[in-house]
Amino acid sequence: MNLMAILCLIGSSNAFFLSQTPRSFYKPTTSKRTSLSETTTTLTESLDTIFASLVKVNPSNDNEKLDLPTFLKWEEMEELLSQELLTLSDLETLYNKAISDSSSGLTLTEFKQLNDEIDNLTQEQKEFSPSPSPSPVPTNPSLASIFASLQTNSLVTFHQLSEWDEMRDLVATNLLSLTDLEKIFNDVIDSPSSEGLTLSAFMQLNDAIDNVLEFESESQSQAQSQAQSPSKQIASPLLQPLLSKIEKFAMSESSPACLTSDEFFDEDVLAMVDALEASTTLSENLQAQSIAGDWELIYTSSSLMKFHSGLTGLSSTFKGEFAQLKQSLNLNPYEQSVEYTEKIKTLLPKPLLASVKGNWTFKKTRSLISGANIYMLNVEPDTVKYLKTSTRADHWKSVRSANVSDLTFLSSEVRVMRGNTSRSTVFIWKRI
Repeated sequence: MNLMAILCLIGSSNAFFLSQTPRSFYKPTTSKRTSLSETTTTLTESLDTIFASLVKVNPSNDNEKLDLPTFLKWEEMEELLSQELLTLSDLETLYNKAISDSSSGLTLTEFKQLNDEIDNLTQEQKEFSPSPSPSPVPTNPSLASIFASLQTNSLVTFHQLSEWDEMRDLVATNLLSLTDLEKIFNDVIDSPSSEGLTLSAFMQLNDAIDNVLEFESESQSQAQSQAQSPSKQIASPLLQPLLSKIEKFAMSESSPACLTSDEFFDEDVLAMVDALEASTTLSENLQAQSIAGDWELIYTSSSLMKFHSGLTGLSSTFKGEFAQLKQSLNLNPYEQSVEYTEKIKTLLPKPLLASVKGNWTFKKTRSLISGANIYMLNVEPDTVKYLKTSTRADHWKSVRSANVSDLTFLSSEVRVMRGNTSRSTVFIWKRI
């Protein structure tokens, strides 16, 4: 039984998701598999051609290697994942077993062997899986009907989405901004070149919006709690101009956290940060709970992060683009744990998520020079995880960029940190 024959009979799919089972309105029916004897094209020749197209070399060249990201981008693998014939974990396990050199990738021979393994696995799934339902059943008829009323040519464009009454109400009541809506739209769309959302992507967008509204509700409760705290920091009138400048650059240059900013922009921001810090004084009674919670990095001048295009450096490894960095400072009676979550846009339809976990401490010291109070945040990364890979963080130089930093400004929504040994290195975090 060959893989190409299977995939020719599997219906096309619009999206698949790395971290969870794909959510769609309709469960796929089991595809009929074609035997090898029924296939009109020789398997070896087909795989030679496919391998050559993926690595972009002559089919007779057996020395080129096929890496994991390119292999997963192969449309046949996307079909298997989206139709739930295989999971991402299955593919990664088979890929890692097939390669002889973990530092490179698949040779043509290993690629053919991997194809046979995948073919056997999908055949077993077909033999032992229950019979499919006679007809697909929608999981959310109301959203399906809304999609049908909005769509044109089976796609919902951003304009059509923004004209949807429910979206207009959310924007009008300031529960969701058009900017946030556009970000979510771009995150769930099947392909950057697509003109709109498919049915399954439309459902994912609704789920994402629900999550955003839940986060906003939690943030409001947290802000109200902080407002009742005697150690609450008062926002300076200089804060909003700084935030506006950062947001404008990030949007116009499509540069999350302003990682692509030049020295002139960084100098302007540094001057505004200097003025902001001079206009306020940190409370004498700040404790770890003052900064605990979830934060998003909106700006940094860190040369280490700029060089590595993010915290983990995986943007370069997977030839992707840094999209977002969140920091969760968790506080409980037993430990103070920290988790960074980095989102990276790659060639795959869904962003790659990398996690850095460890511990953190927050302590008050006094400057020997100025005598002023200094609040120091010390982060000790322990592990780095992405896809199914887990490794110790002490092997990753890039994650050290924000290990030790000093708190220089704090409001209910913004935290400004400076490098403990490099005062020109600035990190600005916004509470989420």
